[in-house]
Amino acid sequence: MCPYLFSQVLVAATGRTMLSNITRAFAHFDAVTWGVVLLIIFFSVAGWAVVFAKTLQFLRVKRQDRAFKRHFEQQGGKFTRIYEAAQGYPDSPCANIFAAGYLELRALAPVQRDGSVVVKREMLSSIQRTYEQVIARQILNLESHMIILATTVTVCPFLGLLGTVWGLLDSFWAMGAAGRGDLAVVAPGIAEALVTTVFGLVAAVPAVVAYNAFQNRINEVILEMDEFSGKNLSILERNMSGERTAPARLASFGRALSRKGASVVRGVIRRVTTLHEANITNLVDVIMAILIIYILVTPILNQGGIEIKLPETEDHNPLIREEDSLTIRVTQDGSYYIGGQTVDREGIARRAQVQKAKDPRSVVLVEGDTRVAYGKVVELLGYLYAQGITNYGLVTENLPGTDEEKKAAAGAR
Repeated sequence: MCPYLFSQVLVAATGRTMLSNITRAFAHFDAVTWGVVLLIIFFSVAGWAVVFAKTLQFLRVKRQDRAFKRHFEQQGGKFTRIYEAAQGYPDSPCANIFAAGYLELRALAPVQRDGSVVVKREMLSSIQRTYEQVIARQILNLESHMIILATTVTVCPFLGLLGTVWGLLDSFWAMGAAGRGDLAVVAPGIAEALVTTVFGLVAAVPAVVAYNAFQNRINEVILEMDEFSGKNLSILERNMSGERTAPARLASFGRALSRKGASVVRGVIRRVTTLHEANITNLVDVIMAILIIYILVTPILNQGGIEIKLPETEDHNPLIREEDSLTIRVTQDGSYYIGGQTVDREGIARRAQVQKAKDPRSVVLVEGDTRVAYGKVVELLGYLYAQGITNYGLVTENLPGTDEEKKAAAGAR
């Protein structure tokens, strides 16, 4: 069912013709191109697996963090009950921070029955180190598997470009074997080669979007851990005098913030944060490479090689004066004549160059016998084009009969 729906979406988005062309391109892939495509598919599947896994992880983190903070406010300063509740939120970074801090605080200063504690100055540094360790572990957990997305963004465009360049080489080899560089020879190979670039971009673009979204969420969670741990340090620091910390004081956790404590934890976060950067410039590199390929290939595919001027008028007045043109007659046996004298192709080129030097607007007119092979005329025009003579015309006989008969005959055609 899913493949069918995917095919229908692809047809609706690109059209059945485009889909059939892409499918036909698969049949011409060689082993190298198939290897590139399979690698792109592998990275794409791995990237989507990470997207689904990280989405579920961040949803759990958000839900459990909210639930723990709500429970924390409801319990006030009853550390033991808060610690017991924290065990039910294993995916909450704030719950893990509190649990680790509570265990360290209990080891240093046992909690009284009323939930109060006596905080001494020498305890603060030990609790701070505990927070640092927990925050580092939480950040590593949040960043897990992000390297797969970063690798997908970085590698897939280059893999697609590799497949395209390999396909272009094959197209150029085919063009050399055919001895010509027209569109019919080169275009199919280029189109098939570009399919791998399309695959690479299709794999990389969603990975870029997902990577940026996850990175933004990771930064938000880091700020929440920063604030939470900083507030804990604030409360402990304010009670370093040895006085008991009352439960009512601890209940104000959500409103207390020590700039000093928070800045310490921010420094720890900056040291342990190791987000894998996605190299987005690869997408730009691929675009530039394709642009260069297009610039190099376009002159080869130029279809304007031979310009043939066909008269579209029924008037008998000549469109081109005889003195402004050089007339070449091609006989049935393929011989060339100028002014009744036989001449070879080199002689024709010299005469045409002289005529062009006199008048750059001059035209080379070709009179081809109706029984001559069409290839002989085209061969002559192609040779002249290679010599820089590009202004051509073909001469035909006038319609027989009077002007009225000629017009009638032309209308009948």
